[in-house]
Amino acid sequence: MGGFELGDGGDGQSVTVAGPDGARSAGEVDGLWRVVATVNDGERQSAEGTANLRFDGDRVRGDDGCNNRMEARLEDGAIVGPSVRTQVACPNEAAVKEAELFWTALGQPVDVQDAELWLVDGDGDGLVFARVDEGREVPAAAEPTVTVAVDGFGPVEATVSPLTVSEQGWLEHTVTLTNTGTETVHLQDFRTGTMLGDRQVAVATDGCGHGSSSDEPVMMGCNRDYRPVTIEAGGTHTFTVTLWRDLAGMNPVGEGTYEWSWSVDRRDTPFDDPDQTGTTGTLILTYKDLGSTSGSTGSDQAGTDAAGGVDGPVLYGP
Repeated sequence: MGGFELGDGGDGQSVTVAGPDGARSAGEVDGLWRVVATVNDGERQSAEGTANLRFDGDRVRGDDGCNNRMEARLEDGAIVGPSVRTQVACPNEAAVKEAELFWTALGQPVDVQDAELWLVDGDGDGLVFARVDEGREVPAAAEPTVTVAVDGFGPVEATVSPLTVSEQGWLEHTVTLTNTGTETVHLQDFRTGTMLGDRQVAVATDGCGHGSSSDEPVMMGCNRDYRPVTIEAGGTHTFTVTLWRDLAGMNPVGEGTYEWSWSVDRRDTPFDDPDQTGTTGTLILTYKDLGSTSGSTGSDQAGTDAAGGVDGPVLYGP
């Protein structure tokens, strides 16, 4: 295998990275891969961002972790093709640097070593990705749970789905709100992308960014998802809760209760009188035993559990 030798990096690793003859063909790398490490001048360090790549035959899609999407193709073992990039907000300086490495690395031969996908150039700069096991239920041995309750929502009841592993390798679940009453219910300022509670579980929609510390109140890039929600009598509304993992400076939180409040209005015409604020309803999500599926923060390699998948999340901690 042609290539070059990486010297000892911050993680104390020395790895030979493939040159052009180490490239992989379409099919061998099919699936989703998430960034786990950066390589700068031959030194490997833990990644802090959320960059990812999805391979499907010769089609490649991805995200640089700063809400920049890419679509390209795999050709002769390298990612090639046009990709539109715009300047958008990044959660922190580390994410900016990783996004730059992401775009620089795309033209390099795809090399898979020890279950990791390497995109590193001849100067020793690039990214390392780990495969994500999608759609996998959390192992029974770990038994992380989430329960939900509502307070002040009137006739609205809530249920939650079991925790599963998301495409990005984080734990997620859905919340379904059901209007059991005979009148329409309106939830003002309902947010599909925000931080919740003191320890801030992230509620994310596809493509949203995230805060970089526990004192940042909202998720960057998600304001477009803020909207009121109307639930007709007997109707439902379902949204997804994603628990971010592996963020810099965050501690694993095994359990916690998180509250999310809205103004609840049961008038026939929603939001027609700004002086009528209605009542305040609170959605209460309680998580337990999440730490049993969490790896240590800052690890430069994806952890595994009994099912051979990626570790569970790291919630925003104190």
